[in-house]
Amino acid sequence: MDSEKVGSPNPARPYSATCAYPSCTDFWLLFLYIQRAETMHSLDIGYQTATHKTEILVKDEEARRLKLRSQLLRNDNATIKEDLARKEERIKELLAQHEALQKQLHRTSEKARQQENRTRSLERELANVKVHYPPPLGLAKKLCCYLRILHQ
Repeated sequence: MDSEKVGSPNPARPYSATCAYPSCTDFWLLFLYIQRAETMHSLDIGYQTATHKTEILVKDEEARRLKLRSQLLRNDNATIKEDLARKEERIKELLAQHEALQKQLHRTSEKARQQENRTRSLERELANVKVHYPPPLGLAKKLCCYLRILHQ
């Protein structure tokens, strides 16, 4: 029996020459399975680490983008406030001009009303003078010119 070799259940992995018993092969297979499990575990840990680092990078990039967007919005807000202040100042200037023009219009219309009243009274006086005294030809022309000047 010593000269007989016991056949390996797995022809791809024959028993070693030093160990002719199946129990040694079982230990060898167990060792290979443990080694594969350790390798798979190491690869899985590496994968999880890489995935975690990627998630951290994505979150950091998202935080950076949010900070950038926040800064851009602050800048836009400041620009809008400056624009608003300029426009409010322009509105104040235009209101002041409006008030000044209103006062000038009021003064001008008051002056026109006074001149209109004066012209009417002069026309009445002239009509009264014409009725009582027929004026010489030269004086009538001067009065007409004077009245035209007043109407302008």
